[in-house]
Amino acid sequence: MKRTLFLSFKNIIRGLADNHLTDEMLKNGLFFLGCTRSHALDPSGPNNEVSRFFPRDPAAGLAAHRRVTAALEAAESDFRAIWHRDMKFAENYDAYSALDELLKLHGHQPLVHSPQYVRPSHFSAIEAFVSLRHSKNPDLDLY
Repeated sequence: MKRTLFLSFKNIIRGLADNHLTDEMLKNGLFFLGCTRSHALDPSGPNNEVSRFFPRDPAAGLAAHRRVTAALEAAESDFRAIWHRDMKFAENYDAYSALDELLKLHGHQPLVHSPQYVRPSHFSAIEAFVSLRHSKNPDLDLY
């Protein structure tokens, strides 16, 4: 089954605003988001993603956010979601291992670890995945 690996909450909201994402993609997707769980479930604030991508139709933005929330909650119960740690813990957070476990659990190839990425932060793991392994996971789209 072709799956989508979602790497950005902002891109999910943008994809829904642009009608590029389907409910099926969300239903089967893997989530390795760069934000905290609390932000994704309640992206409030003056410059949040929902109001940014749905400026003329707040009701559509709220409906899109409900779709995302439902997909994320289902993904959590199916072990398809990993939340980025709070920044104060990021130094001890091994994003490589977290992403490897998510990928392997769902039948995909793990990352090939490169010595150029000495501190396993969230973003270097994503860069490593994109540059080193995407061709080894042809059944996985990045979003």
